[in-house]
Amino acid sequence: MCWPKPCPKHWRRRAADPPRVGKFSLTDRQAAVDLGMKRGMLPKAPNYTNAALIMGLVNLLWIFIVLWATLGFAAVCAAGYGLNLLISRLARSARYSGRRDHP
Repeated sequence: MCWPKPCPKHWRRRAADPPRVGKFSLTDRQAAVDLGMKRGMLPKAPNYTNAALIMGLVNLLWIFIVLWATLGFAAVCAAGYGLNLLISRLARSARYSGRRDHP
């Protein structure tokens, strides 16, 4: 006889029902979204601009803090000035290239 013995049938797991939200299952919602995508009716995308800007600020702050702790305040000032020059240059090139996504 083989060891270990197979589990009795009443111990085996059943296939889980799909999770439900409201009166529709998630598979029903996914089917509706797929159908809408095929017909060109997409829901409005969420706006994550504020979240992206805040996370960019958080990352910039911790990088400046690490620079200040390791190399001193002059390194933070030089990095800030370099970023300012880079952003100004990107804005100037966008202005001259005719792109409309700048002020």
